[in-house]
Amino acid sequence: MCRSHLLADESQSDYVFANPDTGRPYTNVGKVFAAACREAGIQDLTFHELRHTFASRLREVGVDAITRRNLLGHSTVEMSDD
Repeated sequence: MCRSHLLADESQSDYVFANPDTGRPYTNVGKVFAAACREAGIQDLTFHELRHTFASRLREVGVDAITRRNLLGHSTVEMSDD
């Protein structure tokens, strides 16, 4: 399985999804995410669903509402609550 076009080598970039030729982040993460899912054989998963999972896991481990709001980029605490 070839992953070089999806994930940058650590020595080339600080970004998770980066162009291996430039080391710069891809500007359309959704497109790159979809390609990574295809390559991994993952179906019916959207990038946005990962945000929901991230928010749920933060809450499960007891991360406070203000920190969750900041990590998720929400403008209010209520947006971060289920």
